[in-house]
Amino acid sequence: MTSMLYDAVTTEEDCQLLQHRIAPIWPAALESSRKQQRNSSRNQVRRSRDQKQLSERLSRIRAAYAGLPLPLQHRRYEAARYMGITEGELIAAHAGPASLRDGDPIKAHRLRPQWRRIADALPVLGTVRTIVGNAWCRLESTGAADKAMSNPQSVALAPPPVDRRTRDARAQPRAWSHGFAIEQRDAAGASWQSLQFFDPLGLSVAEVVLTEGSHVRGFHEIVRRFSTSEPATGLSAAAANQPRHHRIDPVIDEAAFRAAWSAMRSVNDLMRLRACSRLSFAGACRLAGPEFARELPGSAVLRLLEALAHLKLGMAVHVYGRTGYQSRRCEFNGVRVDGDVVRAEGPQHGLSLYLAGMHHVWLVVLPSNDGLRHSMVLLDKLAEPVVAFSGSALTHIMKGW
Repeated sequence: MTSMLYDAVTTEEDCQLLQHRIAPIWPAALESSRKQQRNSSRNQVRRSRDQKQLSERLSRIRAAYAGLPLPLQHRRYEAARYMGITEGELIAAHAGPASLRDGDPIKAHRLRPQWRRIADALPVLGTVRTIVGNAWCRLESTGAADKAMSNPQSVALAPPPVDRRTRDARAQPRAWSHGFAIEQRDAAGASWQSLQFFDPLGLSVAEVVLTEGSHVRGFHEIVRRFSTSEPATGLSAAAANQPRHHRIDPVIDEAAFRAAWSAMRSVNDLMRLRACSRLSFAGACRLAGPEFARELPGSAVLRLLEALAHLKLGMAVHVYGRTGYQSRRCEFNGVRVDGDVVRAEGPQHGLSLYLAGMHHVWLVVLPSNDGLRHSMVLLDKLAEPVVAFSGSALTHIMKGW
């Protein structure tokens, strides 16, 4: 088109006419072009600076982690808390070519966000140890990784429960935002592998750890199929630690709320009722009245776990998080206090409770088909649920309190 335009300019008069037409728009067009070039240059400088700062930050994280005592290194979640970062940010610092060097304690591969396909591939791992939880509670189970369940929003990450009325410990692939395949070595040179998935803020949603009975070849096949070199973003502790505020309870019909309470059959029904009514958990308990709910001292948690271990009784454990909850029927045969952490251990299960995050303990009474059932719910400083215990064993124990 340009050649046609200049071909048409055959006389000096035509040339002057063309200049007359272009003159009004030429300065603006030239300025716009120069502005785009300046913006492009600034963006390139900004990206280069951000990339350099990110690289330096990740290098500092790797160096700080390598300097931690080995026992703390092996507990990555506690190591990340000690360093003031999220566990997702710790793993992301060890992902990519820079971390795949001899001598690094962690080697990580970022996974493509094909969560349903990854979930479907989990059974190739065989027997695994799964870890689900939140900032103040970790629930572990050991068994065969089941196939993805028919519900498209969840995938089983633990063996079937003994009590079929209790849900499996599950993770929700749609809540997974980041995933990594991880290899970690101890001081003796032995290594173990795991797959770990995080929410958008870098908080762990679920982890699948290979055990002696797992198929390592299946792990490497998952790495081969789903790994990517693209960097992970949005895992900063600053985003994860954004301040939350106490929920302001609305004014609702107390009689209607108590009627709805009487129709519930489980502690998870209570969570749904609380969400629908926009009440805090403590607000819901206070509204239900002392007939259905009362606050207990913090020592009641340790007392309950010790009684369960002593009597060899099983109990349902419900762990709550930003993306829902996971439930598991657990049996513990030992309880110990390790600093500010209460650890309950059993043949196939493990539970870690971080006492610094437990600020309230409530005992709630719910009607069921078998009569009244008790549940003990632990709340954080914002009166939001962290973990709950329920089942006939708890009702049996509470009769003696």
